[in-house]
Amino acid sequence: MAAGADYYAGYPISPSTEILNVASGWAAQEFAALHLPFEDRGPMSEESLAAIRDALHEEQVSFDGRFAGYRDVATGPAVRPPIWVGGTAPAVLRRTSPPSAPA
Repeated sequence: MAAGADYYAGYPISPSTEILNVASGWAAQEFAALHLPFEDRGPMSEESLAAIRDALHEEQVSFDGRFAGYRDVATGPAVRPPIWVGGTAPAVLRRTSPPSAPA
């Protein structure tokens, strides 16, 4: 969906026109409303970010994680928009590095 808005509107998709912003969340009441454990927001964010990266880089994906899983989902045209991760905690800063970057 994030990559598809311009595509379906007839605009070209390029990394220069799409930016995806993500953050873990800080409001415990939002997690409570969804019956999700607030203390798992970091691991949920890391897993979600991995799934998002896969979905944006491949045209069909499968994912088997602790919090979500799916098989053979068609995600549309593969694109590589920049992903901006919000936050200042050390764990958040770690998430801003590509998976292959040295620790």
